[in-house]
Amino acid sequence: MHSDLGRFARRPSATKPTKGTESQKFRIVSVTSGRDCVGHIVCRGKLGFEAFDRDDVSLGIFRDMQSAANAIVECDDGGEVGT
Repeated sequence: MHSDLGRFARRPSATKPTKGTESQKFRIVSVTSGRDCVGHIVCRGKLGFEAFDRDDVSLGIFRDMQSAANAIVECDDGGEVGT
């Protein structure tokens, strides 16, 4: 009796990262408030994370993603970044 189970057991896992993708988990992340997209964050590698408002205006490069997200939310609330 022939079984196809062996053929499927040798397939690489869909959830297992392949070579070269481990450090590239994401490139861009949307920041939302409710259902509205208020900006996005782009990973700039060793430089950090660049934050953009809803009009695609750069708010600067930040050390971590949380700081970039906070800058976007602060800008969307009508404040100026860094105040």
